[in-house]
Amino acid sequence: MIANKASEAHEMTHLDQDRLLRPVELEAFLRRTLDPEGSLTIEGVPDVGVSNITVFLKFGGRRLVLRRAPETSAADSKLHDMGHEVGFLRALEPAGLPVPRVAAASGDPSVIGAPFYVMDFMDGFTFNSRTVKELNGAGDVRDACVKAVEVLAQLHQVDWGSLDLPATPPSNFLAEEFETWKRQLERIPSAQRLKGMDRVTSWLERNLPERELKTVTTIVHGNYGLHNLMYLQNPLRVAGIVDWETASLGDPATDVVWLVQAWGNREGALPTDANTITLLPGAPSASEMVGLYESATGRPLQNVHYNLILSMWKSSIMCESLYWEATTGASNRPGSTSKFVEGIPAQVELTLDLAESGRMFD
Repeated sequence: MIANKASEAHEMTHLDQDRLLRPVELEAFLRRTLDPEGSLTIEGVPDVGVSNITVFLKFGGRRLVLRRAPETSAADSKLHDMGHEVGFLRALEPAGLPVPRVAAASGDPSVIGAPFYVMDFMDGFTFNSRTVKELNGAGDVRDACVKAVEVLAQLHQVDWGSLDLPATPPSNFLAEEFETWKRQLERIPSAQRLKGMDRVTSWLERNLPERELKTVTTIVHGNYGLHNLMYLQNPLRVAGIVDWETASLGDPATDVVWLVQAWGNREGALPTDANTITLLPGAPSASEMVGLYESATGRPLQNVHYNLILSMWKSSIMCESLYWEATTGASNRPGSTSKFVEGIPAQVELTLDLAESGRMFD
């Protein structure tokens, strides 16, 4: 059986617990909201994930996961808006999607030092260089990739108008997405080290598609990738979609391209351990993944090349923000951002080449 994330947790020091969780105050909050007789145990932090502080807990016999923002943010609240994430998760509960269930939430920073929420623990595993070894050959590899597309298609077919989402349909999604992340970029002190980033930004501004009159609006996860999917075996299936802090309403092509932008850990793109599976026999190509999505939804994707450049640019901004936060000591796992030192500049270089050459995936 493949191990779940909790079994790979790292212990937190008492100093980190006191600084980031305030255990006495947190336990009092959980007693007020969940169980007046419960007692709190802090199990540790997961071996993956760097954007927001994630901690495994036990409380009153119940397994929980806490999420809160880091102590310092390089930009505005786009990457660390816990209230926004909670709003999406609660709205999606009746939609039949595999999303975490929010157990309790607080926007009051006086409780543990920042807004936070706790969700029920979800059993499952993410793919990495260890877990892929337990798959049953090329058939399982392909099945896991196809299921990632199928669940994304299911998400994009949800009737979002019937849900109480903390988002409104944009008048021009790509334009608003560009402006949002351009502001993020301008607020990251370390971004000046990224040679060519200004040229990618200028390309995106010059080539912004006209208002997408024919583009369908769907729920957009905003960071949909194998690193944010949890699986279970027997049968192999997607058990959870996590990390909804950048969710919105917009162009579904954004999620599809985000899923495959570094497919096969392409040279120059920021590698992810979860994408190890895409290197194995049986894995569809990036172009095939796009085709599978189009077949599942019956909709051809629009503005694919522009979305690819936008996604890689946005990914570089997100990772540079996390890299800067790690240099300030705000990250709960600063060592996990070491790959960003050379990796982000390399991805910016690749993004500029793809933008100016018109190349895409394979």
